[in-house]
Amino acid sequence: MYPENARDSEWLLKYADLSLYHAKSEGRGNFQFYDSTLHKRIERKMTLHSELRKAIRQEQFTLYYQPKVDLNSRAIVGMEALLRWDHPELGMISPGEFIPIAEESGDIIEIGDWAIKSACLQTKQWQQAGWTDLLVSVNVSVRQIQHSDFVDMVKARLQESGLAPDYLEIELTESIVQNLEVSTQVLDELKKIGVTVSIDDFGTGYSSFSVLQQLPLDVIKIDRSFTTWLTKPL
Repeated sequence: MYPENARDSEWLLKYADLSLYHAKSEGRGNFQFYDSTLHKRIERKMTLHSELRKAIRQEQFTLYYQPKVDLNSRAIVGMEALLRWDHPELGMISPGEFIPIAEESGDIIEIGDWAIKSACLQTKQWQQAGWTDLLVSVNVSVRQIQHSDFVDMVKARLQESGLAPDYLEIELTESIVQNLEVSTQVLDELKKIGVTVSIDDFGTGYSSFSVLQQLPLDVIKIDRSFTTWLTKPL
């Protein structure tokens, strides 16, 4: 606003455009005033947005594998594939920052495809090396499962890697309840081919157990906020 943010029309219009861009990215029914902090956030977001396509072409993404351990036997029974973006100049960029941008641009479809393909290939290699019962879980966004070719893509990646479907777990967030009809249909198709379906961090959103009962889930991973109190004295 004049004169707090700028003293000429050119910069006022530029800042108004930046504020509009940010307001649109935050969803409907909101507004944004320009300030220096907002400027930095928007510039960062616009930079990542423009760098995403280059990151896909140059294979800047990588998967880190977090082991899942059976507490009784202390054996590693699975791995969770965690997607990271290792930018040559900006360094390691967390998925919490770039995934929403990739969903907005549609690049999440190609990135997610790569993640599932890489995880399946790596797990098959581990199995051939002796870890025969190892299962891998891959985080998938709502935008991905709403894509018409998602199930066919999963089938293709399993076939290419030689990994049996029951060794792949697709992890989703509570946001899948936003479109129960589509989500239920896709999850049913995944389960028919033998893929395990789970929901991650249950309790961080607004869904209830009654809503989750409508989804064909195999596993519910509760948010740690439900269990942290267990270590505290009564």
